[in-house]
Amino acid sequence: MYRFQLTRYLIVVCALISLLLSAPVSSMAAKSEVSLFKTTSAAAPAVQKPVNTSIVARLRTAGIHPDIQNLIISDSIQLNLFEDAQYCATKVRSQSGGGGYLLWTGTISGAENGRVVIVVKDQQVCASIIFDSTIYQVRPAGQGLHVIREIRKEALSSLGSGPSALNPSESKVIQLVNLERAIEGLSPLHYSDRLYDSARNHSRDMAVANYYSHDSRNGRKFFERIFATGYPNSKCGENIAKGFSSPEEVFECWMNSPDHRVNIMNAEFTEIGVGYACDNSTRREYWTQDFGAGRKPDAGQSMKLARSSVQTDRVRTGLGDYSSNN
Repeated sequence: MYRFQLTRYLIVVCALISLLLSAPVSSMAAKSEVSLFKTTSAAAPAVQKPVNTSIVARLRTAGIHPDIQNLIISDSIQLNLFEDAQYCATKVRSQSGGGGYLLWTGTISGAENGRVVIVVKDQQVCASIIFDSTIYQVRPAGQGLHVIREIRKEALSSLGSGPSALNPSESKVIQLVNLERAIEGLSPLHYSDRLYDSARNHSRDMAVANYYSHDSRNGRKFFERIFATGYPNSKCGENIAKGFSSPEEVFECWMNSPDHRVNIMNAEFTEIGVGYACDNSTRREYWTQDFGAGRKPDAGQSMKLARSSVQTDRVRTGLGDYSSNN
């Protein structure tokens, strides 16, 4: 009797092991791994805008994976960018914020300095995949599609990033703004010390007093704060954000917000100032971008100005707070 029960037990155990070994790998990994783009047999239609080919080496249009909202809980993401550019990213941390934004940052397997920043909002993705030799970008292209762009790394050296005295994070944001503008044929924004003073002082004030608003504590509007520095009375705009640890993180979130993108890509703006501050007690990080049109446009920008959509004279946009979901 004992031998019969033992034999039956061994048969059951062997059957369970056989089922586990025969289970498809994809079903076992589904909860911890997602692919950024859908796998399609036919090429997706090209809906992307014309770009500066001296900066963009190549691009393609692709559909985003329908399960992309689950990437916030994924430990790894497959990045099927091009046929010869397939990577696996491992999560460092993930964050969620006001307005339904999801932020995922990670490293690239097999690449010593490879980094990934992905922002998801309503099935729209903005992302940067950064290597020593090149950068890839993902941007919404309309009709439920996204454009993947390979950026020539050497193009970054020709873009303005502000004086060397700036905080490296502030300088990097200016460089990212000018890269985005150059890709679509817009003139770069020039650094303005007055816009910088306005942006830096506002970020510091928010950090010290623990508030988050375009309006200062004394009730002064953002454009009043800008003009108080002596900046010419002209069209101006402002983006703010808090809770982001790197320039790439805050920039990708701004790019995935239509209102913030309008300021960054506005052809009428000619100058920029970026201010970063961190509260020493809470380590909460604050970012302010101030834009102005006080400088004469560069040669060749007049056509862009003529086609620019009509905007209000003073534009302000801010991202909601982000909390860590490690």
